[in-house]
Amino acid sequence: MWNRTVALGLVLLTFLAHPSVTLAQRAAGPHEWSIVKAVPPGDELVVKLKSGKTIKGRLRAVSDIHLSLARGENVMELDQKDVQKIQRIVPKSAAKPTLIGAGTGAAIALAGVGVAAAADDTGGSEGELAAAATGIALLGAGVGALVGLVFGSRQKKVLIYESL
Repeated sequence: MWNRTVALGLVLLTFLAHPSVTLAQRAAGPHEWSIVKAVPPGDELVVKLKSGKTIKGRLRAVSDIHLSLARGENVMELDQKDVQKIQRIVPKSAAKPTLIGAGTGAAIALAGVGVAAAADDTGGSEGELAAAATGIALLGAGVGALVGLVFGSRQKKVLIYESL
């Protein structure tokens, strides 16, 4: 009797953990218009139509079957049936490229100071060399951070809808 109860409990647990049973609790995928309806007005979107035309603009309104985009003074009304895919433009953080640029700039500057110090035969004091190395490393880090900021502060497109 005990073995039967344990076996029946294991079978029931297996059925409850089966993917077809848990699919009822799935998140909305990129093929559902409800994701587009959740985007707040004013966000920038790139809409590719089934005709091949691409439209970029700010979201004005979304209904169950229509999408309204603003491009300057122009407002475009699009039907859901004409839309192939929609991407949301999201700003990308510039922190990581800025830090990588700062580290790279400081490393290159310190390598240059090391080469210059090895070739220097004037016999300057170590304090002067340390001060020069610190100053040049900070300057290199600043230049590297600016380069990382300029090249790293871009936007990325996130797919939010794609028709079947």
